[in-house]
Amino acid sequence: MTMGNGGFAYIAGLTPRELRKLGIVFGDEARARRFCDLVQEDMEVRIGEEVTRDATEDEIDLFDRCVTDEEMEQWLNRYCPGYRSVVENTEREIEEELIARHSRIPGAKFSFAAVPDTAPLGALGLKPEFSGRLLNAGIRTAGQIRQLRSVYDVTGLTPEERYDLMMLRGRI
Repeated sequence: MTMGNGGFAYIAGLTPRELRKLGIVFGDEARARRFCDLVQEDMEVRIGEEVTRDATEDEIDLFDRCVTDEEMEQWLNRYCPGYRSVVENTEREIEEELIARHSRIPGAKFSFAAVPDTAPLGALGLKPEFSGRLLNAGIRTAGQIRQLRSVYDVTGLTPEERYDLMMLRGRI
């Protein structure tokens, strides 16, 4: 999707639907859209900083004068040929941050069931000791927790952590 005024070609706009896929749900659609706009602005700033990091002042001036998507794409291809990977990496980082910080998003609720299989343990908001034991057992993602046949397959957990894992499996 193309962003307006100062945006980057090939940056898809974040939508309330995509937030729901990450497990972040707002009761009010307008509030969800406002939050998406804030996240989108942050993403564009991060990407802009990265793709212009090594640019000269003259090159940045040229970038600022880009009006059409075609002009912007030409600039990016010339001065930052790897910009698409910058976009992909930034989008992935922001998704992980949103999942990890879901409890701090005003007006949002979190649904563990919608967390993607690729979400790292850190995104689930687990206690550090519990995460450490899961990592030691080779569990690194939400998908690996979902695939467990039994919580007893994970060694090294305390009885409380085994119960927490069982409850977590039920939520995700």
